[in-house]
Amino acid sequence: MVYAYAMWISASLYLMVIRTSAEWVVTNHACRHCLGRVLQRLSRGVVVQVRCAECGKIEDGPVDLLCACGADCGDLGHALECFKNPNVTNEIPHEVLVRERKSETRECDAAPAPSANPPGY
Repeated sequence: MVYAYAMWISASLYLMVIRTSAEWVVTNHACRHCLGRVLQRLSRGVVVQVRCAECGKIEDGPVDLLCACGADCGDLGHALECFKNPNVTNEIPHEVLVRERKSETRECDAAPAPSANPPGY
């Protein structure tokens, strides 16, 4: 009787572990701290928590809180973006990479360049 109860407890615990681990979904985003893969936990179709698979940082909320493309780069705003590596090789085995976000014109590019001639010369 005790053996059957122990099997039931261990089976229930096993199912509970499977259910909780199945809640994490792999995303196509990289962690802003270590560039590891970001996982997200969904509840009723809404992202409630994100976690880095490498460094273990956890944030409550959407992917932008932990992802490199959600990082604020000062005057540049959100200048980084994550993208899926189209050509995974032995040299670059990462599935998700981070690059500078492509934009049409930036404020710093649109501003006129300062004069190279100092006054008085």
